Amino acid sequence: MRSGDEDQINNSMQELFSAVANMEFPKSEEEKLSDSLLQQCRKEGICFCKDGELPKDHKKCCRVLERFIQQSEDARNRYSGWSLVDLKTELKQRQIPMPKPKKRSKPVITKLLQQSDSQIPFRLMDLPSEVRLRIYEHMLVDSSKQDISPSCGIETRRPSLLRTSRQVRDEAMPVFYGANRFRFALPHLDLNHKCEQWFSGRDKIWLDVIGPDNIKLLRRISFRLMSSYFEEFDLQIDLASRSINTWVIPVNSGRYLCPCKSLEKRTLMQWGEHMSDEVKPEAKENFFSYIDKLSETAKQAIQDFQALCGGGREVQPTAAGLDILARAAHAILDHRASWVFYCTDLGGLMDFDSDEDEEDDDEDEGDDEEDEG
Repeated sequence: MRSGDEDQINNSMQELFSAVANMEFPKSEEEKLSDSLLQQCRKEGICFCKDGELPKDHKKCCRVLERFIQQSEDARNRYSGWSLVDLKTELKQRQIPMPKPKKRSKPVITKLLQQSDSQIPFRLMDLPSEVRLRIYEHMLVDSSKQDISPSCGIETRRPSLLRTSRQVRDEAMPVFYGANRFRFALPHLDLNHKCEQWFSGRDKIWLDVIGPDNIKLLRRISFRLMSSYFEEFDLQIDLASRSINTWVIPVNSGRYLCPCKSLEKRTLMQWGEHMSDEVKPEAKENFFSYIDKLSETAKQAIQDFQALCGGGREVQPTAAGLDILARAAHAILDHRASWVFYCTDLGGLMDFDSDEDEEDDDEDEGDDEEDEG
Protein backbone atom coordinates (compact mmCIF):
# COMPACT_ATOMS: atom_id res chain seq x y z
CA MET A 1 0.00 0.00 0.00
CA ARG A 2 1.20 3.46 -0.83
CA SER A 3 1.11 6.14 1.84
CA GLY A 4 -0.99 9.31 1.49
CA ASP A 5 2.08 11.42 0.64
CA GLU A 6 3.11 9.05 -2.12
CA ASP A 7 -0.41 9.08 -3.59
CA GLN A 8 -0.44 12.87 -3.53
CA ILE A 9 2.95 13.05 -5.25
CA ASN A 10 1.90 10.51 -7.84
CA ASN A 11 -1.28 12.49 -8.57
CA SER A 12 0.76 15.67 -8.98
CA MET A 13 3.05 14.01 -11.50
CA GLN A 14 0.06 12.59 -13.36
CA GLU A 15 -1.36 16.11 -13.58
CA LEU A 16 1.79 17.19 -15.39
CA PHE A 17 1.16 14.54 -18.03
CA SER A 18 -2.48 15.64 -18.26
CA ALA A 19 -1.33 19.22 -18.83
CA VAL A 20 0.74 18.05 -21.76
CA ALA A 21 -2.23 16.18 -23.23
CA ASN A 22 -4.41 19.34 -23.00
CA MET A 23 -1.96 21.57 -24.86
CA GLU A 24 -3.44 23.02 -28.03
CA PHE A 25 -1.38 21.88 -30.99
CA PRO A 26 -1.79 19.32 -33.80
CA LYS A 27 -2.15 15.66 -32.89
CA SER A 28 1.15 14.75 -34.51
CA GLU A 29 2.97 17.31 -32.35
CA GLU A 30 1.21 15.97 -29.26
CA GLU A 31 2.34 12.41 -30.01
CA LYS A 32 5.93 13.55 -30.59
CA LEU A 33 5.97 15.45 -27.30
CA SER A 34 4.46 12.49 -25.44
CA ASP A 35 7.07 10.11 -26.83
CA SER A 36 9.83 12.57 -26.02
CA LEU A 37 8.61 12.91 -22.45
CA LEU A 38 8.51 9.16 -21.93
CA GLN A 39 12.02 8.74 -23.31
CA GLN A 40 13.40 11.54 -21.16
CA CYS A 41 11.65 10.12 -18.10
CA ARG A 42 13.25 6.74 -18.67
CA LYS A 43 16.68 8.33 -18.93
CA GLU A 44 16.06 10.10 -15.61
CA GLY A 45 14.84 6.86 -14.00
CA ILE A 46 11.21 8.01 -13.78
CA CYS A 47 8.88 5.07 -14.42
CA PHE A 48 5.08 4.76 -14.32
CA CYS A 49 4.70 1.14 -15.37
CA LYS A 50 2.98 -1.38 -13.09
CA ASP A 51 6.36 -2.88 -12.15
CA GLY A 52 8.02 0.46 -11.52
CA GLU A 53 8.71 2.20 -8.24
CA LEU A 54 8.03 5.78 -7.26
CA PRO A 55 11.15 7.95 -7.67
CA LYS A 56 12.94 8.71 -4.42
CA ASP A 57 13.37 12.43 -5.08
CA HIS A 58 9.81 13.36 -6.10
CA LYS A 59 10.28 17.13 -6.15
CA LYS A 60 13.30 16.82 -8.42
CA CYS A 61 11.36 14.56 -10.80
CA CYS A 62 8.54 17.11 -10.96
CA ARG A 63 11.03 19.84 -11.84
CA VAL A 64 12.53 17.60 -14.51
CA LEU A 65 9.12 17.01 -16.07
CA GLU A 66 8.30 20.71 -16.00
CA ARG A 67 11.60 21.48 -17.71
CA PHE A 68 10.86 18.92 -20.42
CA ILE A 69 7.49 20.55 -21.09
CA GLN A 70 9.00 24.04 -21.26
CA GLN A 71 11.79 22.89 -23.58
CA SER A 72 9.26 21.24 -25.86
CA GLU A 73 7.16 24.42 -25.96
CA ASP A 74 10.21 26.56 -26.74
CA ALA A 75 11.30 24.19 -29.49
CA ARG A 76 7.82 24.28 -31.00
CA ASN A 77 7.85 28.10 -31.20
CA ARG A 78 11.37 29.50 -31.59
CA TYR A 79 10.02 33.07 -31.66
CA SER A 80 8.19 32.89 -28.32
CA GLY A 81 10.84 34.96 -26.53
CA TRP A 82 11.35 37.55 -29.27
CA SER A 83 10.22 41.14 -28.88
CA LEU A 84 8.00 42.85 -31.48
CA VAL A 85 10.97 44.96 -32.64
CA ASP A 86 13.10 41.85 -33.20
CA LEU A 87 10.29 40.19 -35.13
CA LYS A 88 9.90 43.22 -37.42
CA THR A 89 13.67 43.37 -37.99
CA GLU A 90 13.77 39.69 -38.94
CA LEU A 91 10.85 40.22 -41.30
CA LYS A 92 12.69 43.07 -43.09
CA GLN A 93 15.93 41.07 -43.36
CA ARG A 94 14.07 38.27 -45.11
CA GLN A 95 12.45 40.83 -47.42
CA ILE A 96 8.98 39.70 -46.43
CA PRO A 97 6.28 42.36 -47.00
CA MET A 98 5.27 44.04 -43.75
CA PRO A 99 1.58 43.61 -42.86
CA LYS A 100 -0.71 46.60 -42.51
CA PRO A 101 -0.17 48.73 -39.38
CA LYS A 102 -3.29 47.38 -37.68
CA LYS A 103 -2.06 43.81 -38.15
CA ARG A 104 1.55 44.28 -37.00
CA SER A 105 1.07 42.23 -33.86
CA LYS A 106 3.41 39.54 -32.55
CA PRO A 107 1.13 36.61 -33.49
CA VAL A 108 0.71 37.84 -37.08
CA ILE A 109 4.41 38.51 -37.67
CA THR A 110 5.36 35.24 -35.95
CA LYS A 111 3.04 33.35 -38.29
CA LEU A 112 4.65 35.00 -41.32
CA LEU A 113 8.13 34.03 -40.12
CA GLN A 114 7.03 30.44 -39.45
CA GLN A 115 5.59 30.20 -42.95
CA SER A 116 8.89 31.46 -44.30
CA ASP A 117 10.79 28.88 -42.25
CA SER A 118 8.79 26.05 -43.79
CA GLN A 119 9.78 27.20 -47.29
CA ILE A 120 13.53 27.45 -46.67
CA PRO A 121 15.30 24.56 -48.45
CA PHE A 122 17.51 22.37 -46.30
CA ARG A 123 20.69 21.01 -47.88
CA LEU A 124 22.05 18.21 -45.72
CA MET A 125 25.31 17.82 -47.59
CA ASP A 126 26.17 21.51 -47.10
CA LEU A 127 26.57 20.87 -43.37
CA PRO A 128 29.96 19.91 -41.87
CA SER A 129 30.53 16.17 -41.65
CA GLU A 130 30.56 16.33 -37.83
CA VAL A 131 27.06 17.84 -37.84
CA ARG A 132 25.82 15.27 -40.35
CA LEU A 133 27.06 12.46 -38.10
CA ARG A 134 25.12 13.92 -35.17
CA ILE A 135 22.01 14.00 -37.37
CA TYR A 136 22.54 10.37 -38.36
CA GLU A 137 22.86 9.41 -34.69
CA HIS A 138 19.62 11.20 -33.86
CA MET A 139 17.76 9.54 -36.74
CA LEU A 140 19.25 6.04 -36.68
CA VAL A 141 20.15 5.22 -33.08
CA ASP A 142 17.37 3.82 -30.91
CA SER A 143 16.97 6.38 -28.12
CA SER A 144 15.04 3.94 -25.92
CA LYS A 145 18.28 1.94 -25.46
CA GLN A 146 16.48 -1.29 -26.35
CA ASP A 147 18.14 -3.97 -28.43
CA ILE A 148 17.18 -4.42 -32.08
CA SER A 149 16.20 -8.05 -32.64
CA PRO A 150 15.75 -9.75 -36.03
CA SER A 151 14.51 -12.96 -34.41
CA CYS A 152 11.66 -11.26 -32.55
CA GLY A 153 10.34 -9.50 -35.64
CA ILE A 154 11.45 -6.05 -34.46
CA GLU A 155 12.05 -3.76 -37.43
CA THR A 156 15.61 -4.25 -38.65
CA ARG A 157 15.28 -3.35 -42.31
CA ARG A 158 17.58 -0.69 -43.67
CA PRO A 159 16.17 2.73 -42.64
CA SER A 160 14.86 4.92 -45.46
CA LEU A 161 17.54 7.54 -44.73
CA LEU A 162 20.18 5.06 -45.89
CA ARG A 163 18.46 4.81 -49.28
CA THR A 164 18.56 8.52 -50.14
CA SER A 165 22.00 8.59 -51.77
CA ARG A 166 25.25 6.67 -51.95
CA GLN A 167 27.14 9.31 -49.94
CA VAL A 168 24.55 9.33 -47.14
CA ARG A 169 24.56 5.53 -47.07
CA ASP A 170 28.36 5.35 -46.83
CA GLU A 171 28.42 7.94 -44.02
CA ALA A 172 25.43 6.68 -42.04
CA MET A 173 25.84 2.90 -42.31
CA PRO A 174 28.63 2.74 -39.67
CA VAL A 175 26.41 4.77 -37.32
CA PHE A 176 23.41 2.47 -37.75
CA TYR A 177 25.31 -0.79 -37.32
CA GLY A 178 27.93 0.54 -34.90
CA ALA A 179 25.86 2.55 -32.39
CA ASN A 180 22.79 0.31 -32.06
CA ARG A 181 22.86 -2.98 -30.17
CA PHE A 182 21.61 -6.02 -32.08
CA ARG A 183 20.22 -8.98 -30.18
CA PHE A 184 20.42 -12.59 -31.36
CA ALA A 185 18.40 -15.52 -30.03
CA LEU A 186 20.28 -18.60 -28.87
CA PRO A 187 18.85 -22.12 -29.20
CA HIS A 188 18.00 -23.84 -25.94
CA LEU A 189 20.19 -26.94 -25.93
CA ASP A 190 21.66 -29.27 -23.36
CA LEU A 191 24.98 -28.02 -21.97
CA ASN A 192 26.89 -30.90 -23.59
CA HIS A 193 25.15 -30.60 -26.96
CA LYS A 194 27.42 -29.65 -29.85
CA CYS A 195 25.78 -27.08 -32.13
CA GLU A 196 27.19 -26.52 -35.61
CA GLN A 197 25.06 -23.46 -36.41
CA TRP A 198 24.35 -20.95 -33.66
CA PHE A 199 22.40 -18.53 -35.84
CA SER A 200 19.20 -19.74 -37.47
CA GLY A 201 15.81 -18.50 -38.60
CA ARG A 202 15.46 -14.75 -38.93
CA ASP A 203 18.86 -14.09 -37.37
CA LYS A 204 20.58 -16.19 -40.04
CA ILE A 205 18.56 -14.56 -42.84
CA TRP A 206 19.35 -11.09 -41.50
CA LEU A 207 23.10 -11.77 -41.31
CA ASP A 208 23.03 -13.18 -44.85
CA VAL A 209 21.15 -10.13 -46.14
CA ILE A 210 23.39 -7.47 -44.61
CA GLY A 211 26.48 -9.41 -45.74
CA PRO A 212 30.12 -9.42 -44.57
CA ASP A 213 30.66 -5.71 -45.33
CA ASN A 214 28.01 -4.67 -42.81
CA ILE A 215 28.70 -7.43 -40.29
CA LYS A 216 32.17 -5.95 -39.82
CA LEU A 217 30.51 -2.65 -38.79
CA LEU A 218 28.79 -4.26 -35.78
CA ARG A 219 30.16 -3.10 -32.43
CA ARG A 220 27.49 -3.87 -29.83
CA ILE A 221 25.55 -7.13 -29.68
CA SER A 222 23.62 -9.18 -27.15
CA PHE A 223 22.48 -12.77 -26.90
CA ARG A 224 19.18 -13.94 -25.44
CA LEU A 225 18.43 -17.44 -24.21
CA MET A 226 14.92 -18.61 -23.41
CA SER A 227 15.30 -21.12 -20.60
CA SER A 228 13.22 -24.24 -20.17
CA TYR A 229 11.49 -22.35 -17.35
CA PHE A 230 10.24 -19.74 -19.87
CA GLU A 231 12.46 -16.96 -18.58
CA GLU A 232 14.66 -14.79 -20.79
CA PHE A 233 18.35 -14.33 -19.99
CA ASP A 234 20.46 -11.69 -21.76
CA LEU A 235 24.20 -11.14 -22.12
CA GLN A 236 25.49 -7.91 -23.71
CA ILE A 237 28.92 -7.76 -25.38
CA ASP A 238 31.09 -4.91 -26.66
CA LEU A 239 32.91 -6.35 -29.68
CA ALA A 240 35.74 -3.81 -29.60
CA SER A 241 36.70 -4.41 -25.97
CA ARG A 242 39.43 -6.78 -24.78
CA SER A 243 38.01 -7.01 -21.25
CA ILE A 244 35.33 -9.31 -19.86
CA ASN A 245 34.08 -6.33 -17.86
CA THR A 246 32.15 -5.33 -20.99
CA TRP A 247 30.24 -8.63 -20.88
CA VAL A 248 27.30 -7.46 -18.82
CA ILE A 249 23.99 -8.91 -17.69
CA PRO A 250 21.01 -6.50 -17.36
CA VAL A 251 19.48 -6.67 -13.89
CA ASN A 252 16.09 -7.55 -15.38
CA SER A 253 17.56 -10.58 -17.15
CA GLY A 254 15.49 -13.58 -16.19
CA ARG A 255 12.63 -11.43 -14.89
CA TYR A 256 9.80 -9.60 -16.63
CA LEU A 257 10.40 -6.00 -15.59
CA CYS A 258 9.89 -2.61 -17.18
CA PRO A 259 12.46 -1.75 -19.92
CA CYS A 260 13.50 1.18 -17.71
CA LYS A 261 15.20 -1.35 -15.43
CA SER A 262 17.36 -2.70 -18.26
CA LEU A 263 19.53 0.43 -18.10
CA GLU A 264 21.17 -1.02 -14.98
CA LYS A 265 23.78 -3.68 -15.77
CA ARG A 266 26.32 -5.86 -13.96
CA THR A 267 29.47 -7.64 -15.10
CA LEU A 268 29.77 -11.39 -14.60
CA MET A 269 31.67 -10.95 -11.34
CA GLN A 270 29.33 -8.22 -10.06
CA TRP A 271 26.35 -10.39 -10.90
CA GLY A 272 27.89 -13.32 -9.00
CA GLU A 273 28.54 -11.18 -5.92
CA HIS A 274 25.04 -9.70 -6.04
CA MET A 275 23.31 -13.06 -6.45
CA SER A 276 25.44 -14.95 -3.93
CA ASP A 277 23.04 -13.93 -1.15
CA GLU A 278 20.33 -16.01 -2.82
CA VAL A 279 22.49 -19.12 -3.08
CA LYS A 280 21.91 -21.79 -0.50
CA PRO A 281 24.74 -21.89 2.11
CA GLU A 282 25.81 -25.39 1.15
CA ALA A 283 26.29 -24.29 -2.48
CA LYS A 284 28.26 -21.05 -1.98
CA GLU A 285 31.74 -22.54 -2.38
CA ASN A 286 30.85 -24.33 -5.59
CA PHE A 287 28.92 -21.29 -6.80
CA PHE A 288 31.94 -18.95 -6.72
CA SER A 289 34.04 -21.63 -8.39
CA TYR A 290 31.41 -21.79 -11.07
CA ILE A 291 31.50 -17.99 -11.55
CA ASP A 292 35.28 -18.24 -12.08
CA LYS A 293 34.70 -20.88 -14.76
CA LEU A 294 32.23 -18.62 -16.56
CA SER A 295 34.79 -15.79 -16.49
CA GLU A 296 37.41 -18.08 -18.00
CA THR A 297 34.93 -19.06 -20.71
CA ALA A 298 34.41 -15.38 -21.55
CA LYS A 299 38.17 -14.63 -21.57
CA GLN A 300 38.88 -17.54 -23.92
CA ALA A 301 36.09 -16.44 -26.26
CA ILE A 302 37.50 -12.91 -26.38
CA GLN A 303 40.96 -14.23 -27.25
CA ASP A 304 39.62 -16.50 -30.00
CA PHE A 305 37.38 -13.76 -31.40
CA GLN A 306 40.14 -11.14 -31.51
CA ALA A 307 42.60 -13.60 -33.04
CA LEU A 308 40.15 -13.92 -35.92
CA CYS A 309 38.59 -10.45 -36.11
CA GLY A 310 41.03 -8.09 -34.37
CA GLY A 311 40.25 -5.84 -31.42
CA GLY A 312 39.87 -2.25 -30.33
CA ARG A 313 39.17 0.28 -33.06
CA GLU A 314 40.50 -2.10 -35.69
CA VAL A 315 37.97 -4.86 -34.95
CA GLN A 316 36.16 -6.24 -37.99
CA PRO A 317 33.63 -8.88 -36.90
CA THR A 318 32.79 -11.84 -39.12
CA ALA A 319 30.06 -14.47 -39.02
CA ALA A 320 32.63 -17.01 -37.79
CA GLY A 321 33.69 -14.62 -35.03
CA LEU A 322 30.09 -14.16 -33.91
CA ASP A 323 29.77 -17.95 -33.72
CA ILE A 324 32.64 -18.02 -31.21
CA LEU A 325 30.88 -15.48 -29.00
CA ALA A 326 27.52 -17.22 -29.38
CA ARG A 327 28.97 -20.50 -28.17
CA ALA A 328 30.45 -18.84 -25.06
CA ALA A 329 27.29 -16.83 -24.40
CA HIS A 330 25.21 -20.00 -24.56
CA ALA A 331 27.44 -21.72 -22.01
CA ILE A 332 27.21 -18.73 -19.65
CA LEU A 333 23.48 -18.12 -19.99
CA ASP A 334 22.51 -21.79 -19.85
CA HIS A 335 24.50 -22.30 -16.66
CA ARG A 336 22.92 -19.13 -15.27
CA ALA A 337 19.41 -20.33 -16.12
CA SER A 338 20.12 -23.65 -14.41
CA TRP A 339 21.41 -21.83 -11.35
CA VAL A 340 18.19 -19.81 -11.03
CA PHE A 341 16.24 -23.05 -10.68
CA TYR A 342 18.60 -25.19 -8.65
CA CYS A 343 20.39 -22.73 -6.36
CA THR A 344 17.44 -20.77 -5.03
CA ASP A 345 14.28 -21.78 -3.27
CA LEU A 346 12.81 -22.74 -6.66
CA GLY A 347 14.47 -26.15 -6.60
CA GLY A 348 17.19 -28.38 -5.23
CA LEU A 349 20.91 -27.89 -4.99
CA MET A 350 22.64 -27.51 -8.35
CA ASP A 351 25.48 -29.92 -9.08
CA PHE A 352 28.19 -27.64 -10.47
CA ASP A 353 30.49 -30.59 -11.20
CA SER A 354 27.92 -32.52 -13.22
CA ASP A 355 30.11 -32.57 -16.33
CA GLU A 356 33.02 -34.12 -14.44
CA ASP A 357 30.74 -36.65 -12.76
CA GLU A 358 29.41 -37.75 -16.13
CA GLU A 359 32.95 -38.30 -17.39
CA ASP A 360 33.77 -40.33 -14.24
CA ASP A 361 30.65 -42.43 -14.73
CA ASP A 362 31.65 -43.14 -18.32
CA GLU A 363 35.12 -44.23 -17.18
CA ASP A 364 33.62 -46.50 -14.49
CA GLU A 365 31.35 -48.11 -17.05
CA GLY A 366 34.33 -48.71 -19.33
CA ASP A 367 36.28 -50.34 -16.48
CA ASP A 368 33.33 -52.60 -15.66
CA GLU A 369 33.11 -53.73 -19.28
CA GLU A 370 36.84 -54.54 -19.32
CA ASP A 371 36.50 -56.56 -16.09
CA GLU A 372 33.63 -58.54 -17.55
CA GLY A 373 35.69 -59.24 -20.70
